Amino acid sequence: MNLKIPTIKLDSHLKDDPISTANENIIIL
Repeated sequence: MNLKIPTIKLDSHLKDDPISTANENIIIL
């Protein structure tokens, strides 16, 4: 699940998924 392309990340932001956002924050950190 850690292998997410930027496009999927953008889609997650558009969907406003708390779990996806948390995962993105972990990846950024």
